[in-house]
Amino acid sequence: MDALLVEMAGQRWALPAGRVREVLRAAALTGVPQAPAALLGLLQLRGEPVPVLDLGARVGLGARPLAARDHIVVVETSEGRTVGLRVDRPLELASLTASDRRPAEALSPTLAGIPGIAADADGVVLVHDLAGLLRDVEGG
Repeated sequence: MDALLVEMAGQRWALPAGRVREVLRAAALTGVPQAPAALLGLLQLRGEPVPVLDLGARVGLGARPLAARDHIVVVETSEGRTVGLRVDRPLELASLTASDRRPAEALSPTLAGIPGIAADADGVVLVHDLAGLLRDVEGG
């Protein structure tokens, strides 16, 4: 699996690189009244509104406002929708082989919400699938 490694609250996360469209520096967002806490707002991207979600809030690390140092990873969902994910910072593109990964739940039932865990020379990487991460966005 080719992955974009990103950092959130000191943790490294892997997002499927094939779904990543671009990585942007934080930009002004338009607020959405009565939106869930994980929805930071809408980004105007080449004339199209793109919802931006707080990745930290989506994975249980807590929500926080968008800061100038943050980045937005623009991804395409399995249904073809475009969504932005706020991350602390992008790290690198990496190739995680099947032998590098294992189901998180196999390590502990308390990790059932995390699809996988991988290890590399820099430590542990939490592997996330976008379908699970964006379930609410896609109506699944």
